[in-house]
Amino acid sequence: MPHVRSRAEAEAIVRAGRYHPQGRRGISGGRTTGFGSIDLIGYLQQANREILLVAMIEDQAGVEAIDDIVSVPGIDMVLEGAVDLSQSYGLPGQHQHPTVQAAIQTVARACQRQGVPFCAVPRAPEQLGQWRRNGVNAFLLGDDRAVAFRAFKAHLAGFKS
Repeated sequence: MPHVRSRAEAEAIVRAGRYHPQGRRGISGGRTTGFGSIDLIGYLQQANREILLVAMIEDQAGVEAIDDIVSVPGIDMVLEGAVDLSQSYGLPGQHQHPTVQAAIQTVARACQRQGVPFCAVPRAPEQLGQWRRNGVNAFLLGDDRAVAFRAFKAHLAGFKS
C-alpha cells in the first residue's frame, strides 16, 4: 500500500486486506475457494497466513509515525519509497540526499526494533552490501516495467548494430 502515513491508515490496510478475524476483507465463493472444493473456513485461515501486506513509506509523515505504523499487527513488511520521500522533504528527485537517506534509515531501524521486515531499494552499488550488513534481507531490485524496458532497449540495440 503506497503512502502509508499513520497508524490509522495501517489499521485500515489490515482491515481491508485480511479476512476475519484480523480484518474485514470481503469474499465470495468461486475461484478463490476452488468453486466449493475448498472449505471456506480453511481457505480464510490459509489466506490470512499467506497474504503479504506491505506498507510503503513515501512521506515525511510516514517517517514520523513509523513506530506506530510498524506496531500494527498484520503489517508484514515495510518498503521505502525514496523518490516520493524526497518530494515530501522538499528535495524532489534527490533520493540520495542525506536527509532522505537518514529518513530511510529511521524507517529501517523502527522495523528492526519491531521485528517487521524492511525492504530496501538499493540505488547505488554500495548500498546492497550496507543493507545486508545491517541485517536487511529483502530488496526491491527494480519493477517489471524497468526490467522490460531495459531488455527491449538491449534487444533493439542488437537489431540496430
